[in-house]
Amino acid sequence: MYLIRAIDTPWRKKSFLKFFQNILLVSFNCLLGTTSHASLDCSALKPYGGLEYVQRSLVFKEGYGKGDFNQRLPQAHVFLGIQINDYLGLEAGYLFSQAVTKISFAENRQALGQVLDDPVDQYTAENKINLTGPQISLVGRLPFGTSKFSVLGSIGFSLLNLKARHMRVAESGIQLSPSEIIDRIRHFSSKKVVPKCMFGLGHQLTDSIGMRILMGYEKTSQFKNITPKESKILSITLKNATLFSIGFTANF
Repeated sequence: MYLIRAIDTPWRKKSFLKFFQNILLVSFNCLLGTTSHASLDCSALKPYGGLEYVQRSLVFKEGYGKGDFNQRLPQAHVFLGIQINDYLGLEAGYLFSQAVTKISFAENRQALGQVLDDPVDQYTAENKINLTGPQISLVGRLPFGTSKFSVLGSIGFSLLNLKARHMRVAESGIQLSPSEIIDRIRHFSSKKVVPKCMFGLGHQLTDSIGMRILMGYEKTSQFKNITPKESKILSITLKNATLFSIGFTANF
């Protein structure tokens, strides 16, 4: 089973990335085609950039991270874009964040895939998690006449890099020594191509500065049964996430 997975996974990733690349090219060409009658030239493309604050939900499967890791991850999203016409833009950006920490206590429950039904198994742990990575999106805009407001919608993908650490600091109510803590540290790591969609409102404050508020959905359930490199006993599984962002854009 593991041999098949090791062979199959790279092929699936390459096929998926190639499919996504083709979708972007087709979409881009089709949308450019809508302006072909106006003999669009490169000077009609308007570059812009921006910075957003993103509040990400971290929803874990029961018994596989729920109650052990923080449920919120604040992030910064830096992006550059090209406004193709009044209705469509293409954006590429990067999500930055610092790992969030939570102290958890596990007793008489399933924690990180382990069933703790013996009092001897109880422990206190310090758990950290982070999600970062690049993303690309097609952004649609529907202006409200001359009000400078517009409805926004986007579809895209993120290449998210998940990193988490599980560190036990006490077992059965007894504080562990530094060497024991180090011996029990477990590191989780995984990369996934994750589809996402967002919608919201934008407002052009001036000719060059705009503001936007977005809410959305991201298919982080692809992070399933992620095990640490030190041991295959523990595992974490994410559910799909909700996103909220607010930020500013600047036309170049």
